[in-house]
Amino acid sequence: MLKIGEISRLAQVTVRALHHYDKVGLLRPAYIDDFTNYRYYTVEQLPRLHRIMALKELGLSLEQISLMIDADLSAEQIRGMLNLKQAEIQQRLRDEQEHLQRVKFHLQMLELEGQLPALDVVIKDIPSLYALTLRRSVKRQHMVALGVEFEETAASHNIQLTGPVTEIRFEEEFQFNHEDVEFVWPVSTSQVHAIDLKTFGTLQPKLVEGLPLVASYIVQGVNPKQYAEILPIFRRWIVDNGYQLLSTHRLVFHRGPVEHAEYEDWIIEFQHEIVPTDGNTT
Repeated sequence: MLKIGEISRLAQVTVRALHHYDKVGLLRPAYIDDFTNYRYYTVEQLPRLHRIMALKELGLSLEQISLMIDADLSAEQIRGMLNLKQAEIQQRLRDEQEHLQRVKFHLQMLELEGQLPALDVVIKDIPSLYALTLRRSVKRQHMVALGVEFEETAASHNIQLTGPVTEIRFEEEFQFNHEDVEFVWPVSTSQVHAIDLKTFGTLQPKLVEGLPLVASYIVQGVNPKQYAEILPIFRRWIVDNGYQLLSTHRLVFHRGPVEHAEYEDWIIEFQHEIVPTDGNTT
């Protein structure tokens, strides 16, 4: 018989782990002294303990290890468990590679510019939303007039916004004059009728499709003339971090013209649709 400390030293596993294996029924002591409560193991239990440790090194949970050791699993079932674990590990490696690329990008910027870039980019998905929409070309000097016209129309039809106004720009490069942009005003799904604006066209209610993968960057206190400076840095981050740019991007005005805020109070989220360069999904 081996005391718990002895088998701990032989197998190089902690006493605490042995207590836990006993608790979950994975490796029970061969004998427990009723008077001292000491746990004793046999040499014959060492192979099972080593197998537990080997499977644990693969990243399997104790529940999975118990199934593999005690259940009468087929080779196909064991292969399925290991394939699932392999996929989990590969996903973690991809996630860590993304983190590494982001650190490298900041180091490169530090080397080139002498300071860290103020670029806090988040990768996320964007859900679908129901909205009144208008797709057309608009010159920059007409943007305020369009906003005022929408506000007047919304007030006359008792329309309440349910989220921030969004511009979907179907253009690869930043343009001061929108050659092709869809303006999105989120509203309740009860708004089912199209509404005519005085001069800019007709607002069409529809479901605006979400995006499965976007790079998101939020800025505060910038005016439209500064967008042309921000977007190239944002896009460089995307490419340097292992993603491919798709053709459209969005500007989400969490605070902006609708609130009649000054430029220094605007909070804008740049969203750029992306795909991983290697074609893998995250």
